[in-house]
Amino acid sequence: MKYKLLPAVTLIFFITIGRAQQENKELSSFFKTYSEESLKLFPFNATSIGNSRYNDLLFADFTN
Repeated sequence: MKYKLLPAVTLIFFITIGRAQQENKELSSFFKTYSEESLKLFPFNATSIGNSRYNDLLFADFTN
Protein backbone atom coordinates (compact mmCIF):
# COMPACT_ATOMS: atom_id res chain seq x y z
CA MET A 1 0.00 0.00 0.00
CA LYS A 2 2.76 2.43 0.91
CA TYR A 3 4.75 1.73 -2.23
CA LYS A 4 1.99 2.53 -4.73
CA LEU A 5 2.76 6.25 -4.56
CA LEU A 6 6.53 5.81 -4.75
CA PRO A 7 6.83 5.90 -8.58
CA ALA A 8 4.65 9.02 -8.81
CA VAL A 9 6.56 10.81 -6.06
CA THR A 10 9.88 9.84 -7.64
CA LEU A 11 8.75 11.13 -11.04
CA ILE A 12 7.59 14.45 -9.59
CA PHE A 13 10.86 14.75 -7.69
CA PHE A 14 13.00 14.34 -10.80
CA ILE A 15 10.85 16.72 -12.85
CA THR A 16 11.16 19.49 -10.26
CA ILE A 17 14.92 19.00 -9.87
CA GLY A 18 15.41 19.61 -13.59
CA ARG A 19 13.52 22.88 -13.39
CA ALA A 20 15.28 24.03 -10.24
CA GLN A 21 18.70 23.73 -11.86
CA GLN A 22 17.87 26.10 -14.71
CA GLU A 23 19.54 29.48 -14.34
CA ASN A 24 17.27 32.46 -13.92
CA LYS A 25 19.14 35.23 -15.75
CA GLU A 26 17.19 38.10 -14.21
CA LEU A 27 17.71 36.81 -10.69
CA SER A 28 21.38 36.14 -11.38
CA SER A 29 21.81 39.69 -12.70
CA PHE A 30 20.06 41.10 -9.63
CA PHE A 31 22.35 39.27 -7.21
CA LYS A 32 25.46 40.25 -9.17
CA THR A 33 24.44 43.92 -9.11
CA TYR A 34 23.56 43.70 -5.42
CA SER A 35 26.94 42.17 -4.65
CA GLU A 36 28.85 44.89 -6.51
CA GLU A 37 26.85 47.72 -4.95
CA SER A 38 27.25 46.32 -1.45
CA LEU A 39 31.03 46.18 -1.95
CA LYS A 40 30.97 49.88 -2.82
CA LEU A 41 28.98 50.68 0.31
CA PHE A 42 31.12 48.49 2.56
CA PRO A 43 34.71 48.68 1.26
CA PHE A 44 36.08 46.87 4.32
CA ASN A 45 34.08 43.79 3.33
CA ALA A 46 35.47 44.04 -0.20
CA THR A 47 39.02 44.17 1.16
CA SER A 48 38.35 41.24 3.49
CA ILE A 49 37.40 39.01 0.54
CA GLY A 50 40.46 40.08 -1.45
CA ASN A 51 38.90 42.74 -3.67
CA SER A 52 41.11 45.84 -3.59
CA ARG A 53 39.08 47.99 -6.01
CA TYR A 54 37.46 49.98 -3.20
CA ASN A 55 40.43 50.47 -0.89
CA ASP A 56 40.41 54.19 -1.69
CA LEU A 57 37.03 54.42 0.05
CA LEU A 58 38.34 53.05 3.35
CA PHE A 59 38.39 55.47 6.26
CA ALA A 60 41.91 56.34 7.41
CA ASP A 61 41.74 58.26 10.69
CA PHE A 62 45.51 58.61 10.95
CA THR A 63 45.65 61.09 8.04
CA ASN A 64 44.89 64.80 8.05
